[in-house]
Amino acid sequence: MKHAVLGAVVLALCALLAFDAEADDTTLIKGQCSPESHVAEGPIGADLTKHQSRFFCDAAVVTVFSDDPKHVMIQFADSKSHHARQIGYAGVMDDEQILNVHDVYLESGQPTPVVEGFCKLFFEVKGLEKIISSIACGAKIDEADRRTVPVITFKADSSTLSTPPNSSSSDSSPPPYNKTGVVNCSLPGTIIDFALNGQGGAQVARIESNYAPFRAAVQQTRVWRAGLADENGARFLVLDNGRKTRIMVHLPDGKGMAFSADGGVSDILCQVLVSP
Repeated sequence: MKHAVLGAVVLALCALLAFDAEADDTTLIKGQCSPESHVAEGPIGADLTKHQSRFFCDAAVVTVFSDDPKHVMIQFADSKSHHARQIGYAGVMDDEQILNVHDVYLESGQPTPVVEGFCKLFFEVKGLEKIISSIACGAKIDEADRRTVPVITFKADSSTLSTPPNSSSSDSSPPPYNKTGVVNCSLPGTIIDFALNGQGGAQVARIESNYAPFRAAVQQTRVWRAGLADENGARFLVLDNGRKTRIMVHLPDGKGMAFSADGGVSDILCQVLVSP
């Protein structure tokens, strides 16, 4: 059951990232990371081929930020993982195919500068559209005397490629969540409480967090939008600040995911107490 809930939350979160026309251009691509995908770690100068841990994923999320169309993040996630394991590569596009990676996210909300890193996007033409068929990413991270090398090769399942959220199929917002009550959410290092106003809004009542993207999200917007979304038969309460931060809560058990385009994805647990 946990796998099913987490999987649905991850995929719904990725598919519904854009709430309005000003949101970033985000595309979900379902597929698989190849068996060669791994994270290698060890002393600088050591043979890291003997220190590899395989990385599994079944989705890639490509986000183009509205402030600079060349600013791109590519995240790979495993919806079947108990811990929403992910790797994200963020940087600037040199051209249509090459992402010059500046930071890698090995943990949610924790960007790590790279010594060097690149992603290459491969395309295929279907009808009048050119879609991403595969992605290859690699980076080298040196910290003190340790080196970490994440390498991802992702093959898209083109038959399930999601349309970008600014297209007609995903341009509309979820209907407002018109119930009054409170939502108490927590993840490691963070407590955030909302007061639902019954008109599709969620007022931030309290925030305690050592996670900078969440503190910034609350400073940017004190009243978040509250919507009710349905995805593959599951119901979600969607809390969105309209500026790159979103919480999706599976109803009624409260298990969910928090997404910040400035800091990745994290598990979150929320208690939703509303009037009938």
